[in-house]
Amino acid sequence: MEYHKTDAPLRLREYGRCLQRMVAHLKTIEDRALRTRMAHEAVRSMAILNPAGREMQEYRKKLWDHLFRIAEYDLDVDAPFPPPERPETQPRPPRPAYTRVRASRRHYGRNVEQMIKKAVEMTEPEHQLAYARQIASYMKLMSRMASGDPNAPDLQDSVIFKHLYEMSGGKLQLDPEQTQLVQGFKPTHITNQSTSLYQRKRKKKKFTKAPNTQAFTQPSGDQGAGGGFRKKKRNKRFRGKGGPGGGGNPTA
Repeated sequence: MEYHKTDAPLRLREYGRCLQRMVAHLKTIEDRALRTRMAHEAVRSMAILNPAGREMQEYRKKLWDHLFRIAEYDLDVDAPFPPPERPETQPRPPRPAYTRVRASRRHYGRNVEQMIKKAVEMTEPEHQLAYARQIASYMKLMSRMASGDPNAPDLQDSVIFKHLYEMSGGKLQLDPEQTQLVQGFKPTHITNQSTSLYQRKRKKKKFTKAPNTQAFTQPSGDQGAGGGFRKKKRNKRFRGKGGPGGGGNPTA
């Protein structure tokens, strides 16, 4: 039996091994006109095998590029598009430059570092002190989120102030006796209006009956002289059998 493990690896799996063998046979044809005509037939087969690629731009050019790629860029035919270049000859794109700055305390996040940098650049002491308090409150929130337990106790204010002093290089210092952070701090944008509907208490609707506006009518003779409504009919299966409402003798 023939196993595919001994064959050459597939270059494009979406087209299958039969098409790869077809392209390998194209390279053995000596007549250039016949080889070009067979290449067009191979491209038509590729369009049938991979119909999802029709949504791509320049669909026909993509198929011819795939044909040259399957042929290992060694196919001499009259193609309607110029053959692509080998990936080894194409220049590589420049590597993007990433900021690899190691944070001293990563659990506070990158935003805290940017906020501290902005606070250090402030010239007015009052604005700098107010902004430092906001940063400390945000650091307290981030420390709770980093713990993963919403019921975990908050860090002491003195610890937060110490971390703020170290991260700012000794330029932002808060006095624990004069500054006290809010316990259980949460962002100001979280309000009762933003909570989900199922968490709110739904009020039960009170259903009231509509008032009876129909006029009172005098009952007919069938309903009795004293008024009232006609009596409910007895069940037919009790009639004539001595049951309740029947005319027979119950002792018979």
